[in-house]
Amino acid sequence: MYDIVVIGGGHNGLICGGYLAKAGENVLVLEKHDVIGGFITTEEAIPSAPGFKLNIGAMEHGGVVETPIISDLELEKFGLEYMVREQMYFFPFLDGVAVPIYKSVEKTCEAIAEISEKDAEAYRDFVEFSNALLSLFGSVSYGPPPSFGELAGAMTGLPGIDADRLIRTVLSSPRAVVDEWFETEYMKAALAYYGSVSQTAPSTLGSGYAPCLLGGCHSSGQWRPRGGGGMLIESLIRAIEHHGGTVRANAEVGKIIVKEGRAQGVELCDGERISARHGVVSSIDAKRVFLNLVDQDLVDPQLIRQVRNITVAGMNVSELKVDCALDELPSLDRWERGPEFIVSMVQPCPSVDYLEREFIDIRRGEFPEEPAFLFAVPSAADPSLAPPGKHTLWLSCFAPYELSGGRNWDDIREDTADRLIDVVGQYAPNIKKAIIGRVIHTPLDWYRRTGSIKGNPNHLDMTLDQMFGFRPVAALSNYRTPIEGLYLSGAGVHPGGGLNGIPGHNTAHVVLEDLGYVRSARGLGLGKRIEKLRNMLGALMKLRKYL
Repeated sequence: MYDIVVIGGGHNGLICGGYLAKAGENVLVLEKHDVIGGFITTEEAIPSAPGFKLNIGAMEHGGVVETPIISDLELEKFGLEYMVREQMYFFPFLDGVAVPIYKSVEKTCEAIAEISEKDAEAYRDFVEFSNALLSLFGSVSYGPPPSFGELAGAMTGLPGIDADRLIRTVLSSPRAVVDEWFETEYMKAALAYYGSVSQTAPSTLGSGYAPCLLGGCHSSGQWRPRGGGGMLIESLIRAIEHHGGTVRANAEVGKIIVKEGRAQGVELCDGERISARHGVVSSIDAKRVFLNLVDQDLVDPQLIRQVRNITVAGMNVSELKVDCALDELPSLDRWERGPEFIVSMVQPCPSVDYLEREFIDIRRGEFPEEPAFLFAVPSAADPSLAPPGKHTLWLSCFAPYELSGGRNWDDIREDTADRLIDVVGQYAPNIKKAIIGRVIHTPLDWYRRTGSIKGNPNHLDMTLDQMFGFRPVAALSNYRTPIEGLYLSGAGVHPGGGLNGIPGHNTAHVVLEDLGYVRSARGLGLGKRIEKLRNMLGALMKLRKYL
């Protein structure tokens, strides 16, 4: 018997469990895989290369560092230590031009001016505009999401903010946004590719906010845990256990037990039944919860229809990930700032059109002939991740989940990884001979590992129709469900995917509110909520100048 059972041992499930355990609840977190962490782990995953600690999943932690989570859960006491760097992102082009992104806006603009003085001035304004837009998103990230009407109301009347332009940006496409702001293909490609983290093509309407995410990075900076991204997971496990909670691997949930209209526990796939006195939190997506884990007869058929219609990987986009042990540091000597940015995230993408064609290939079930990709050398900034003189490679690109022609990822995994490494070799010529060993995660592997539909780390598509008060659907957007004691968390609820932990934070506070630990914020009228949002955003905009 536990007080609360949390389904899913990714970072959001663990963060939620951490808050609940610290409040005094007897918490059990269950993870289906044999490694805790979901899409964020650090593992010695190459048997032939011991001592190489690979960041198998996400690596950049700027989002979670901006939240109160680290301090609230006192994770530094449990071994979490972050490193920040000045060199954040590097966008190289094969003609020798590169767009470097430093944490310093001024330093970045000086570098961009070597390519285009006009784009350098535009980028400075773009960062300010991005901060305004992201401040609005940030001001509504904590707690149940606002409706689109409330968001529009919060924008209205704010001094110094062009509300119409903000709204138009959100409704438009990444291509339209970068075309509006910049003149060179270098800047357009860099911003469009960075924005594609939302897994949407440059022409996708309703994702125009995505390029602004790069502009916002100057405020937050880019942080990585010393010892690898999995140190966040390790510290969360220790925090939960310190407060009397339990975290279990190899424990896949097959059913949520509902009695008398209330979630009262779970049944594992091996038949073990676990009781939960105060309820169940699911940090896996709503589709799996309501279509697989809950008896559908207990739920309104209209809600079941809405859940069935949730879009997951609507463009067939997933991820191919290759992690390598290296005998030497990859060379970026072709670019003047290349060696300096070996500690950054390197993101080659030749053009916006190139990226658009890549998404078309993926939608057809084809792995792109020469994909845009991201790579980093984590050990360049943190030598503890590899033996002396050696290095680790983190490499990722978009890939189709469903392949055309009846092909299977298990049959083409090695050949596809070889093709990707060949493309990387165009930018880092010594990469192939430097590889000691590698581990590959295909889209199918991500599905097997996490259970996330089509291996989607965002759980649901991050398009406007599935954001804010429509994530995952309107009836489930406040983290509660029609089944008493059953709550939703994870990337499939507001504010969505990414390594920020806010979904876990928000769900925990809703549970604590229902249990009487914290005061309820419900009941505010629309006018009061809009005024509160406006005041929050106004304060944030003033503070931005000093942060």
